[in-house]
Parts: sequence; C-alpha cells; structure tokens
Amino acid sequence: GGQPIDLTEYSTTGLMALAVGPRGFGKTNAGLLMAEQLSTQGWVSVLLDPEGELESIYGAAVADAEALRERLIVRDTPIIVVSAKDAQEFIPYGRVVLEVADEHRKPLFVCIDEGQLFSAARKRADGVGEACAIIAEFAERGRKRALDLFVTALRYTGTLHRTMFSNSNLKLIGAQEDPTAWSALAHRIGSALRYGLLDSGPRDRAPSLR
Repeated sequence: GGQPIDLTEYSTTGLMALAVGPRGFGKTNAGLLMAEQLSTQGWVSVLLDPEGELESIYGAAVADAEALRERLIVRDTPIIVVSAKDAQEFIPYGRVVLEVADEHRKPLFVCIDEGQLFSAARKRADGVGEACAIIAEFAERGRKRALDLFVTALRYTGTLHRTMFSNSNLKLIGAQEDPTAWSALAHRIGSALRYGLLDSGPRDRAPSLR
C-alpha cells in the first residue's frame, strides 16, 4: 500500500521533510530509504539514532563530534550513525553538521529520528532550547548549505511547531486518532489537509490524515 516519492523533485529546492505519527507506521523506514537512495547519488547521510537501533544496520556510531567532522570532510562513509539519546548529547553533533555544511557546501542529508526528544515549546534547561535552535537552523537554511533534512516525531511538538511546518516541502502524517493531535496539525497544513483511511483496519477508527 505504499506510494513512491520521486526525490528528484527536490533537487533544486532541497528536501525538508517531516513525518508525524505513532510508532509502527513506517516513519523511520521512510527516512532510512531516503538516506540510502540519496547516498547512492553523492550525498553523505547522517542518521541521528537516539534509541540505538541503527548501528546493527549501518555500523557503529561515530565516537564523538570530532569523529563526525572527520567523516563529513573526508566523505568516505556514505551513511554515518550518530548516537545521541537526548538534546544535550545532540548539540555538539548538530554544531558540527552546521559548521561543515557552511565550510564545504557538499550535499548532506540529516535524518533525525524521534524528534520530540529534542523539542520544546520554549527554551528550557538541559539543552533542549539549543537543540531546537540547531534543528530550526537546519530547516531554515538547508538549501544554502546543500543540507537536506528529515525529522520523525510521535506527535506535534515545539520544534515542529513553527519552523518545521513553515519550511518543510514534504509532510508525511498518518493515523492521528487523538482529537488534540488533529486540532494541533490541521491549521498547520491548511489547504493540503485531506481526510481518508490509509489502512485496511477497522472502519470504526478515526480517519487518518495524509
């Protein structure tokens, strides 16, 4: 029941994509497929892995932010795993991505899984505010830096609140059955809002958003 997405449509505009939905609906897989396809075309993909699930697929995570810098400059590893369990751990890696993108301007794809872990409605302690600012900068200045971005999240969150929805050019949203999730998402999508059942499950479930 999948639908192919032609990434060549974003070759001039850059790809700034987000996927919002509950666990088990393919958000992470969509990001990994994008990373794999872009990496065969010359991109280096950075996969932020807060739950430690991706190393078994793509190899050990880089040791630290400086190791990431080296890999991004040398560009000898098409897919790089970064292990960051929270906002504080993410910050040095995020800074390195921005710095290398500024300095070298060679195509990068960053996939941030479980974006709600790095998100807040306003600045907070424990690094969440700075992590939000870095992700927002990814979204706002991506094409200028040859930086493409994909973020997954279980729900509508602070980081997704403005910058992500206003700057994204590909939105994947599914299985939103919570009325509060509908109300938070609907006005962000505007005329692109359509209702429909996206799966073959029980028809008494709330409609999904696509």
